[in-house]
Amino acid sequence: MHATTADKSRNGLLIIPCYNEQEIITASLKMVTEYLSKARLPLDILVVDDGSTDRTRELANVFIPNQKREITVLSLDRNSGHQAAVLAGIDYSLALGYRYSISIDCDLQDDLELLPAMIMHGERHHIVAACHRKRKQDHLGKRLTANWFYSVANLLGIELLPHHADFRLLSARAAKSLMQLNHDSLFLRGAIMQLGFLVKPLSYERQSGLSNQRRSKYSINKMTSLALNGILVNTVLPLRIVLLISMILTPLSLGFLAYLLCASWLGGHTVPGWLSLFVALLIGFSLISTCLGVIAEYIARLYKSRTRVMHYQIRDDEAGQPTKSS
Repeated sequence: MHATTADKSRNGLLIIPCYNEQEIITASLKMVTEYLSKARLPLDILVVDDGSTDRTRELANVFIPNQKREITVLSLDRNSGHQAAVLAGIDYSLALGYRYSISIDCDLQDDLELLPAMIMHGERHHIVAACHRKRKQDHLGKRLTANWFYSVANLLGIELLPHHADFRLLSARAAKSLMQLNHDSLFLRGAIMQLGFLVKPLSYERQSGLSNQRRSKYSINKMTSLALNGILVNTVLPLRIVLLISMILTPLSLGFLAYLLCASWLGGHTVPGWLSLFVALLIGFSLISTCLGVIAEYIARLYKSRTRVMHYQIRDDEAGQPTKSS
C-alpha cells in the first residue's frame, strides 16, 4: 500500500476484517458505532472486505452515508485469509498516519467494553493484547484443541500469550516493526512476540456476540492450518530435534558396527549372511541419519532467511476503492 501524507490529527483506527458477513455486517457496524459514540472513543473505523463473494461490501457501503464517524471500506482483490486482512488494515493505518490501530472480529465475540482499557494501556505500551479468560462460548472440541495447541507451543518454547486471538492494539511504532518482518506464513499472534516490545495482556470474557446469527468461518482445516503456521513459523526446534537424533544415532550405529566386525574377526559365532546384512543396514542408517541432520540444518537456515511474499492486493477497480463516510 502506498503511503500518503500523515494526518497528525488522526488518533486511532478500529480494523474490522470481514469475509462473507452479509448476515451480520450491518448489525455489527451499528453496535460498534453506537458503543464508540456512547464511550466517546476517538476511533475511526476500517472495514476490510476480504474478497467477499456475497453482499458484505455493498451492505457496509450502504451503512456508511450520514455517519458522523469516519468509516472506510477497503476491499482486497481476492480472499486472502483473516490474518492477511488484519495485516492490510494495519498497513492502511500506517499509510494514513494513525497513532494506533485495534483489530476486532466482525462477529463481536470480542468485548467492546474492553476498548477504553486497551486505549488507556496503549498510552504506556506499544502492544496491548486481549486474552480470553474463559472459553465458555466455544464448543468442547474447540476448547480442547486450543488448550492442546498452547500446550504444544509451550513445550516447543514458542512465545505466545495463551488464548490471545487477534483482538489487540498496536501503536504506530509497533505496526511499523511488524510490517518490516519477513512474512512467509502469517501468524500475527506469534509475530507480535518477536517485535521486542513489552506486551500488555488484558483478560476478558469472550462473548457470544453475533456469532449465533451465522455459521462459523473457521473450519477444522483452517484451524489446523493456522495452528501449523503458528508452530512452524515461530520455531526451528523440530528441525534441531531431527539433527540431535541423527547426531546420537549415527555414532551408536557405527559403534555397533565396529562391535560386530570385532566379534566376527575374533572368531565369535555368527549366522552366515547375518553380519553382511547388518553391516549394510547400519551403514545405510548412518548415512540417512547424517543426511537428515544436514538437510534439517539447511532448512533451518532457509527458514531464517525466508523472503517476503505478498499476502494481499487491494482492488484497483472503481468499485473497490476505499469508500468513506461523508
